Amino acid sequence: MNYKKYEDMINKIAHWHNKHNRTAGISFEDLKSQGNLIYCECVQKYDKQKSKFSTYLHICLYRKLNNYIKKERKQIQLKKELIKTKRSYYISNIFRFFTMTDEMNEIVSVILYLNQGLFNSGDIYKKISKLMIKRILWSRGWDDDRINNSFKEIKLNLLEER
Repeated sequence: MNYKKYEDMINKIAHWHNKHNRTAGISFEDLKSQGNLIYCECVQKYDKQKSKFSTYLHICLYRKLNNYIKKERKQIQLKKELIKTKRSYYISNIFRFFTMTDEMNEIVSVILYLNQGLFNSGDIYKKISKLMIKRILWSRGWDDDRINNSFKEIKLNLLEER
């Protein structure tokens, strides 16, 4: 089988899958590479008594790229769940070992709330910043002195635990 003859078909089907599955987070280059691997597999398994090679290749490319995308989506979802679980576990357990005031408890709950919000928005790699925490506390009626004193208290407690 002459690869050059079928390269355009591989590119078109990879492009179609890329266009219709953008949320999967798989690049066109990855799909094209996978398409090339599928082509090699088809060359080895092709039986000319069953159909034309182009028909066989087209069906295999469409189905196997579809399966590849489904598998990658599952992997991405599992990675997101793992990151969410690790982050929440770390945040909730770090404060478990010392006595916390009501202010400290509220800040921890804001951090856990922000963590859940980042995960739900799909932006799991974004870090929670001090400003993000402050904005929520300001919306709950906290002033700058109360916020800064609570942050200092948390920092002192964390340093004492080391």
